[in-house]
Amino acid sequence: MANAFLRKTVTAGTSRTDVLASDVASTTEVICIGLIASNKSSASRTLTVEIKYDTGTPTYTSYITNIPIPVGSSVNLLDGGKLVLVPNENLTVTANSASAVDVHLSYLEIS
Repeated sequence: MANAFLRKTVTAGTSRTDVLASDVASTTEVICIGLIASNKSSASRTLTVEIKYDTGTPTYTSYITNIPIPVGSSVNLLDGGKLVLVPNENLTVTANSASAVDVHLSYLEIS
C-alpha cells in the first residue's frame, strides 16, 4: 500500500460541490485529518458538509448541516478528530452563497 499526505481546496457553491472529485481513485481509502472552512465574503454564511457514497447512484449522509461561519472567520470542522472515507466515498460541500466559502481538506490517501 502506498500512503501520501495531500491537501485540496475548493470553493463551495450553492449546489453540492465534490471536495475530492477526480483526485482519489474509487479503490482508495482516505483519512481526513483537517477540514477548515473560511468565509471570504462580507456577510455571515452557512455551510453544509455531506458524505457522498457513489457506485452509480449517489447517496448522501449529513455530516454537518448549516454551520454558521461569521464574516472573516474560519471554522475547524473536524475539531481534532478524524474522518475515514472508504472506497467510493467523497465529501460534498454546499454554501448558502456562491463563491463565499473556501474549504480546505488535509488528508492521508491510502491506496
